[in-house]
Amino acid sequence: MDRSKEFMAIVTSTFIPQNSFRNAPSHFKDFFMHLEKISINLKEIEKGCINKHIYEDFTFQEKIETTQILIEDLKKNLSNFIFEAKNEQEELNTENIKEMIRNRLYKNAILLSKYLNRIEKQKKNEKLRRNRFSAEQENRNVTETSEANNQLQTELLIEENEIQNLRERVRENIALQINELGQVVSDISLHVSMQGENLKRIDDLMGDSRGFVQKSTHEINKTWNMIRNRRNTFIKFFGFWIFLAFVFWILKKM
Repeated sequence: MDRSKEFMAIVTSTFIPQNSFRNAPSHFKDFFMHLEKISINLKEIEKGCINKHIYEDFTFQEKIETTQILIEDLKKNLSNFIFEAKNEQEELNTENIKEMIRNRLYKNAILLSKYLNRIEKQKKNEKLRRNRFSAEQENRNVTETSEANNQLQTELLIEENEIQNLRERVRENIALQINELGQVVSDISLHVSMQGENLKRIDDLMGDSRGFVQKSTHEINKTWNMIRNRRNTFIKFFGFWIFLAFVFWILKKM
């Protein structure tokens, strides 16, 4: 509990002679005003320390700096303070008051140092927390990027496999169609061969009779006309077959 006022009252009452030194302690008025202001600032600083981010407040920092300046100025003024006492009792009282002021000033300096250490610790903890958060965020970003790359590679691989499978199916379909065309060509060749045998048989029968020759000639003409009519079809057919073989060759080169 602050007993400064009571102490000053006692000191004032003990001045000798009392009537001449009734207002003698007034020369310490500025010192006590400074002490009071320092105490108020320290209380506000103590309350501010509860807030973990108070050190980022410019006003709070300014209050700390002001308190430090007040303490240093008060130390300097107290060291340079000279008072000409009228008697031994007054000199003793003056020294007691100076010692009391010095003790309070020392305690206030210790409190301020304690609060500054607490604030500095909060700064370090906050810095560690932010660094830890940044590291976790960076690791999270690296992990997410790696997962995204892996997923992209998987999708590309799946797409490539699908394209490869599609190409294989197309090639199989083309090969099947070519085989079917080969079968058709084989059937046509067989049919042409049979027609040739028929023509040969007709040639053998032409020597038996004129009428049979005429009839055979008619059949031959009919057959040749049929073959002539199918020639264009055969040409188109073989052209289509060659075109499909060319397409298959191109797809195989892809």
